Amino acid sequence: MRRRTLPALLVAPGLLLACLILFNAVRAAPTAPLGITLDGNLTEPEWTVLATSAGGPAPNFGVGHEINALTIANDETSLYIGVAGDVQPGYRIVVLIDARAGGYTNAGFGRTSAPPGVAGLNAGLRFDPDLSADYALVIGSNAGHTDFTWDLYTLSAAGGPNVYLGDTSSPNLGAAPASAATTQGFETRLSFAAVDSIPATDIVINQSTVKLFAMYVRDDGYLGNQFISHADASDGAYGSGALDFEWLTPDPVDYFPVAPPGSATGVVISEFRTRGPGDPGASRPAATDEFIELYNPTHSSVNIGGWKVNASTSAGVVSTLSTIPSGTSLAPGCHYLLTNVNGYTGVVPPDRTYTTAVADNGGIGLLLADGTINGPGRHGAGSFYKEGTTLAALSFNQDQSYERRPGDCRGRRPGHQRQQRRFLLSNPRRPAAIGAPASSCNQMRPVATRTRRQQIRRPRRLPARQRIRRPRRLPARPPRRLPARPPIRRPRRQHQRIRAATYFYQHAHATYQHARNTPTATATSTPTNTPTATATSTPTNADRDGYGVHQHADRDAASTSTNAPF
Repeated sequence: MRRRTLPALLVAPGLLLACLILFNAVRAAPTAPLGITLDGNLTEPEWTVLATSAGGPAPNFGVGHEINALTIANDETSLYIGVAGDVQPGYRIVVLIDARAGGYTNAGFGRTSAPPGVAGLNAGLRFDPDLSADYALVIGSNAGHTDFTWDLYTLSAAGGPNVYLGDTSSPNLGAAPASAATTQGFETRLSFAAVDSIPATDIVINQSTVKLFAMYVRDDGYLGNQFISHADASDGAYGSGALDFEWLTPDPVDYFPVAPPGSATGVVISEFRTRGPGDPGASRPAATDEFIELYNPTHSSVNIGGWKVNASTSAGVVSTLSTIPSGTSLAPGCHYLLTNVNGYTGVVPPDRTYTTAVADNGGIGLLLADGTINGPGRHGAGSFYKEGTTLAALSFNQDQSYERRPGDCRGRRPGHQRQQRRFLLSNPRRPAAIGAPASSCNQMRPVATRTRRQQIRRPRRLPARQRIRRPRRLPARPPRRLPARPPIRRPRRQHQRIRAATYFYQHAHATYQHARNTPTATATSTPTNTPTATATSTPTNADRDGYGVHQHADRDAASTSTNAPF
């Protein structure tokens, strides 16, 4: 939040003036308390860039139909919205704003007196579930593209009201459109209350996070492809159908105001303790070693004269610890210190003292001059100033305090965090008084993030399922017909035997005939005992095989043996 080592010589009253001069020199601007000149040039350091169109598609309507960046800023009185890009006649830039409880998650709101671009939106159009739109800021062009107009349309069941904010001649509006530029476009100042030249309240913010969604729309409600956050690079026009942005790429973006009007003034209780180390030797008991530190995190001075710091017992009994003197002004980034005169042991002199001790299980409340509670600081279970989960009582006699978390410089408002999450137990700490150098609570300027989802990223809706084209089935390939294999001719053994037998028979028969036709030798007149040799045929292997050969051989043998002598 700051660092507060403060030598005693730095607490001189003259340093209050130095604190004021320092912040006024940094913030001085001729047209707006925040220091933003409303001329259409988004170059001031106060602007916070929420998102740009980098990575998105080219404008489907052509050059000059663009939303290139969305920027924002705020102080305690106004909300500033900057849109970089350009708009052509017949078209509108529409910025949906979710700034308070309730709102619409779709385009089902009434259209009474709605400006072009909003009047023609499809009633079935659904926003992202994170967005509950309350307002529509509408920016358009005249026919010659020489002047531009602004409307603020409140979304309601009946429709409206619609507030015509003016054209470029208004001190709260500015235009310098440029194609493909992220630092030129349109600037708008919306008031939280009747301040400066704005006659009435334009917008109400009663929640800690403001969500915005910018889109480029034709006058008849036809959506282009220009959004913040941007669409996919390949997206064309979104058209005029009943779209559901839950499943589409463009998302709203988040902004956390610095000093939203729900905290009344932005001044908060930044640190306190109800018990410290004490100093028994100096008659300073630990139970009354107390201090309460206030802090102004806004960009301008706040008159805290007449404000009260109250205490509550654990039974809910309330008493006033101190009333701040009238005319007391707390500069930006500066502190105001109140201490218990009967026990405070710190070295930083207080700006204000009190005498009643705060119970360890009690509570502390900061009240405006009219009695409105601006912010609780300590919550006991039975305290009158309590909400949510309470803080643990400081029960040890040591140098300790509860300090607001760095960056959490918001006061009491609907939807704020539990006190356990907003305060840290610190040890040791040294508070700061009004003469201390200004500090910044670690984020005098707001921090912005995109809603790409912090919970669960939902899948994109896919296009209607198309029939899968299967490849054409080819005709079955006929099997390859191989030539018939010639049969193997094997010799028949029976046939071979017949042929062999026939051959043998023919050969034997020829031999027989030859033998038969040959004359045989006869016996001589002188008989002898030796038989006459006769010619015989010696049977061969072939003769033994033939049937006829055996028959004739047997017969010849018989004839021969009959005539032979014994």
